[in-house]
Amino acid sequence: MDITEKWALILGSESQLKSKEAFDSDQIHQALEKLYPSQNSKKKIDPTQLMHWLEEWTSLFPKEAVQLMQKDALEKIELKKILKEPDLLEKMEPDVQLVSKLLVFKDELPEDSLQILRKLVEKLCFQLSQKINWKLEQNFGIYTKNFNWTTQPPLKHIDWNKTIRKNLKNYHKELQTIIPTNKWGKKHSRSDRRKLYLCVDKSASMMDSVINSTVMASVLYLLPQLEVFLFLFDTEVYDFTDQIHDPVSTLLSIKAEGGTHITEMIQLIDQRYSLDDKSFVVFITDLYEGKEEKNVVKAFEKLKSKDVECLCLVALDIEGNLDYNKNLANELIGLGIPVLSSNLTYFPVLLGKMLNKETGFESNI
Repeated sequence: MDITEKWALILGSESQLKSKEAFDSDQIHQALEKLYPSQNSKKKIDPTQLMHWLEEWTSLFPKEAVQLMQKDALEKIELKKILKEPDLLEKMEPDVQLVSKLLVFKDELPEDSLQILRKLVEKLCFQLSQKINWKLEQNFGIYTKNFNWTTQPPLKHIDWNKTIRKNLKNYHKELQTIIPTNKWGKKHSRSDRRKLYLCVDKSASMMDSVINSTVMASVLYLLPQLEVFLFLFDTEVYDFTDQIHDPVSTLLSIKAEGGTHITEMIQLIDQRYSLDDKSFVVFITDLYEGKEEKNVVKAFEKLKSKDVECLCLVALDIEGNLDYNKNLANELIGLGIPVLSSNLTYFPVLLGKMLNKETGFESNI
């Protein structure tokens, strides 16, 4: 089996290639040979080379394959060289891993590269939000984009008196019934909305999860039954709730630094909002506490004593990274707090279970 046939199997089928004619030629072999030479080579890739290769790969392969090859190529090139090549940045296919690396070094970007990074972040945020919307539709029965709560309500929230009154003109004589063209729902009062607090560890090792969490928060913000608060923290706590609707600006404004003080994060939201049994708190952190871990346990014990629903995710990324503080995780599990790893598309499932206070909601690590 030659390399072209091997890649046909990896890519799934001939139909997945952008150019079927190229499949029977040497073009694919030559494209792959540049990145994966037959003879092992530790030669570094020049950014200008990569720019031309990206053009070629995009014309030949599906997006998923381009992202994989792009990731492999980045391991053979110095990241700081990429930061100074706006033309190269512009041709890259955004994914969470790429954007997280670029965000860490964003302060070193020249102005023209910074503008392109913003475009990459915008594109990535849009792609991620589409994935989340689809999952939210499955788990919450609604689609957040262009959603109108009062005219597109879930069944259990329909205002039947108003719906019948508004549809009297649609009475069908032969069927002797009203055929509604629209349904009207009961508006949620502010007091009815459940409060969800997303507390995200923004240390450099958690950057993939920060990106996913920030986009997730912007989509959840649109759900009428939730009031969502977004906090990022390291050794300090940063309240991003006021710009929760704008994940791009949030991501471009944060600095990934070291240190994690989970206790301060818990104390701040508890003191500011007086958490109670209608509060839902999701911590997204690898649990590497910079101070005494016993204080973290005590802070969570206090939340549990007030019947606050808590969930801890040690990762919210594509790969389900499991580098976390196992000792502290086990302490929290002992308190009855689920500690899990999740990817972005599964998080709405977990959130649905949490908000419904389902039993048997167990840790998976």
